[in-house]
Amino acid sequence: MTPAISEPGEGLLFPLEPGSLVRFKVLGEDTNHAMEMYEREVPPHCVGADPHLHHTTVETFYVVEGHPTIQVGEVRRAFGPGSTLVVPMGTTHGFWNETEQPVKVLITFSPSLGHHEFFRGLSKLKAGPPEEYVEKLAELRRRFDSESLLK
Repeated sequence: MTPAISEPGEGLLFPLEPGSLVRFKVLGEDTNHAMEMYEREVPPHCVGADPHLHHTTVETFYVVEGHPTIQVGEVRRAFGPGSTLVVPMGTTHGFWNETEQPVKVLITFSPSLGHHEFFRGLSKLKAGPPEEYVEKLAELRRRFDSESLLK
C-alpha cells in the first residue's frame, strides 16, 4: 500500500443540493478497505444525512466548522468545531445544519464499503423525481449495508 495524500480542495467530488457536497479525501482502495474518509459541506437549513444506521461499519464524525445538529442514538444536539462522535454499528444517526452558517464535517467509515459509489448514486437520486426519493434511497442504502429510517 502506498501513502494517500489529498491536498485542500482535492478529492472525488459529488454535488448534492445547491451548496451541498461530498468530497472523498481517502477511498477504500487507498487503505486496503480498512477505512474511507470524506468531507461533507452542508449549507444553512439543509439535511446532511437523514436518520439511518449501518450494519457492519463504524462511522466517525469530526466537526471542522459550524455547529451541525448530530443525532447519535438518543443524543441529538448541536456540536461545535473539534467535536468527535463515534457511531457504533447498528446505532441510529443523522445530521442537519439548522443554523444560518455553513457546516463542514469530516466523516470516516471503517471498514470501507466503497461509499463513494453510494454518493455517486445519491447525487443522481437527488437530481431525479422527488416522489421516488424515499423508496430509492432505501434501496441505495441496502446496497451499502445500511438501513434508511425515513418513512
